[in-house]
Amino acid sequence: MLADELQQLALFADDPREAIEWIAERMTVRELPAGTVFVEAGDPVSEFLVILDGEIHHSRPEDKYGSVFVRRTGQALGVLPFSRMKISRGRGRAVLNTRLGAMDARHLRELVYRAPCVAQKLVSEMTDRTRESTQMDEQAAKLQALGKLSAGLAHELNNPAAAVGRSAARLRELWGDAPVAVELDALERADREEEMEEWLRARGMDEGLAGGVVEAGGSPEGMSEEQLRRVVRDREIGALTREIEEAAGRISELIHAVKSYTYMDQTPTREVDVVEGLEVTLRIFQHRLKQGVTVRKDFAEGLPEVQGNGSELNQIWTNLIDNALDAMEGVPAEAQVLEVKACGDAECVTVEITDSGPGIPAEIQGRIFDPFFTTKGVGDGTGLGLDLVRRIVRAHEGSVRVESRPGRTMFAVRLPVRRGR
Repeated sequence: MLADELQQLALFADDPREAIEWIAERMTVRELPAGTVFVEAGDPVSEFLVILDGEIHHSRPEDKYGSVFVRRTGQALGVLPFSRMKISRGRGRAVLNTRLGAMDARHLRELVYRAPCVAQKLVSEMTDRTRESTQMDEQAAKLQALGKLSAGLAHELNNPAAAVGRSAARLRELWGDAPVAVELDALERADREEEMEEWLRARGMDEGLAGGVVEAGGSPEGMSEEQLRRVVRDREIGALTREIEEAAGRISELIHAVKSYTYMDQTPTREVDVVEGLEVTLRIFQHRLKQGVTVRKDFAEGLPEVQGNGSELNQIWTNLIDNALDAMEGVPAEAQVLEVKACGDAECVTVEITDSGPGIPAEIQGRIFDPFFTTKGVGDGTGLGLDLVRRIVRAHEGSVRVESRPGRTMFAVRLPVRRGR
């Protein structure tokens, strides 16, 4: 009986049996095979729906960032009590074989009196729905603002960086090939500089040239002090020119990383190279990784691209890597290890991000994805990072899990290659 099935759901568990039977009598059950689109944006909405089994995803055509509202077994859809919704704002699609209980919205007024507990839960559901919609709108606005800012900065920085690189290369061409510094270990360098100081001293030359002459290599025999100064100067100019070129190249790489990170110049939902996104995100964190963190990368070759929003996926990697680095702050520098792994097959790609921090206590592991829950100190965290990770993963029809013990915490994100499978 449908009434028995309804009463097994948390939504209907607290009202009397007669109220549940009244609801069941006014409901019809619909079977939706996986992949079925049962409502489009602009379609009239006149029913209260309950997911008896399965999963429904709602997407909005005006949302260019491809956000998805996910509803699972036991949750309500469609018109709710006191709701003024008349038309659908988006497309509803069953991603699994789904069964819906449908009741005409005209019965909702009486439902409020017959099943007050259900009504109260549905009002809370409507509030949560509004909050979730607002959060997604805010997230989309932030992404758009970040993309515009990064695109503007990238454009403004790329031109002078390219000019610096071209000028340094031209300077090197005009000056000619300068001696490249000789690579020596500290002990050998000290011995050679001491010998060169003695050599210069014996000939009445400036002993301060010793270090530059040693780095330039070659023999100073037969050279005057002025010639030696020219050799040292040429070497220094060559070294500075190469340093400028390398710095300009590094700036260009960072600009490219920022543009790739935000995907500003590409369509939001596209084929995404997960490994490229991980590499870009690691470059964004380079300033923190240089502080003694050992990074171990293990990326399988030939991974398929994932259908999704590249900017949102990069937010997942950003939050997980940021949390991993924070977790290792109290660990000795030589023991700080960040492992980033990507593997998969034709159906899905899995990314594992592992840190060598103290681990997450078992008693709170079940709460870390809850909004506003944080293990960081006051002012250091909002408790929204992992909640955002979970929401983005769900929107991409994937899953995220955590395994943690002292000395090793691993977050694994599984993403399907194609949505709707």
